[in-house]
Amino acid sequence: MSCDTQATSSRRGRAGATIVRATIELAHALGLSVLAEGVETEGQEHFLRDVGCDEVQGFRFARPLEVRDFEAWVRRFESRAPAAGLALPPLD
Repeated sequence: MSCDTQATSSRRGRAGATIVRATIELAHALGLSVLAEGVETEGQEHFLRDVGCDEVQGFRFARPLEVRDFEAWVRRFESRAPAAGLALPPLD
C-alpha cells in the first residue's frame, strides 16, 4: 500500500498523525506492506518508521536522477549504508 505523506505535515498536526498511524495499522492487518511517498524531512522519516511504515521514499533521500547519476548515488549509498543500519530493497 502506498501512503502519501501530506498527512504527516505539521499543518495536519495530531489528526494527520492519527490518520497515518491508523492507515499503516489497517494495511498491516490486511497483510500489506506500506510505502510512504513524498518524505522530505528527517522528522517525517522518523515519525513514519516509529509508527511502523515499512518503506519510505522522497526528496529526503534523492531528487529524480538520470540513470548514470542514480548508479553513482547507489554506489555512495551502499558504501555508507551498513554503518547506518540501512539497506536498499532488493530489485525483483
